[in-house]
Amino acid sequence: MSAERMQRLTFIVAGDPAQRTGGYLYDAHIVTQLRHGGWQVEVIGLAGRFPDADEVARDALRATLSSLADDSLVVIDGLALGGLPETVAPTRSGCA
Repeated sequence: MSAERMQRLTFIVAGDPAQRTGGYLYDAHIVTQLRHGGWQVEVIGLAGRFPDADEVARDALRATLSSLADDSLVVIDGLALGGLPETVAPTRSGCA
């Protein structure tokens, strides 16, 4: 993987990433620090209901993941991933 590819990250959150609540502020802090460290970070907010994910949320995550290159580095916030683990499993390898 090239150094340029290593510096790109997609950060997926449940709902609007601009929300001013604890978890979203924490995510924003992580993104800010990554950007200060030279990373290019794209933040994607998923439509739908969380944490009890609905079909809109499942479709949003499926569409987001399928739009990414196979070698993309992706972080999925726990609120989004917690309700949709079965959606992620068939689409990605190397999850940690």
